[in-house]
Amino acid sequence: IHHRYSGSSSAKPHSGASSPVSSVRSSPAHSAVAARERSPLHPIRRLKDEMDTSSPAALVNAETLNMFVGRRVRTVVQVQRNEGGVVVGQSSDGHQLSIKSAMDVPVSNFMEVYGIAENNQTIRAEVCTDFGPNFDPKPFDQLCKLASDKFKHMFL
Repeated sequence: IHHRYSGSSSAKPHSGASSPVSSVRSSPAHSAVAARERSPLHPIRRLKDEMDTSSPAALVNAETLNMFVGRRVRTVVQVQRNEGGVVVGQSSDGHQLSIKSAMDVPVSNFMEVYGIAENNQTIRAEVCTDFGPNFDPKPFDQLCKLASDKFKHMFL
């Protein structure tokens, strides 16, 4: 078996000393894959470029929102009413939250909100997603509790 090693144009026999991984990494096929991933049109490249991990959004319910005032947060509310551009919704733990700059979502639908916590009851929305009427808020509430306490290190 012959493998081509990077940095050399001559083929060297496989001695067992080099790992198969190092042989694959230097193969022409791997170079082609790596070149495609560097292309701005490749989906993996686009996803990597679009992901902003410098300021992760904390998963919050109304109880934990006060810990993240001034920071980026993510939550789910059930829409109760829209008051002139401010959506009033029920958080996963049963409290009311006000969402500024929210999209128009039908009453009783669930809406994910990604934005900045202005105070312990208000979020200025950057992105809203309509989750529809069939969303169970209990598992999300449990996730919020874990993400702000016992497993905080995994989420922020």
